[in-house]
Amino acid sequence: MSYILRFHHAVAVGVRPARDWYESRMSGLGSRFESAYFSTLEFISQSAETPRVVFRIFRKVLIHRFPYAVWYRVDGETATIILVFDCQRDPRLLRTASRSR
Repeated sequence: MSYILRFHHAVAVGVRPARDWYESRMSGLGSRFESAYFSTLEFISQSAETPRVVFRIFRKVLIHRFPYAVWYRVDGETATIILVFDCQRDPRLLRTASRSR
């Protein structure tokens, strides 16, 4: 089953600085981050219900080779991406962010 992906408006804001930060560390690394992010989205669009619910109604998928997780919820045939979270940050920030989404 394919799921329709929807995005919380803050998701694009969260991904761009991460890509830019990796690119500033090494040429091409930002592109690799972006590619891994899009691969994660492709996985979610094909298998949204495979990962278990880990917090309230939210599921997460780790971005391969980067310390980031994509958090989302499933509503019928739609997977709504609510957050791209840097796993090295304080996990309490995750609770704060999830309350507003």
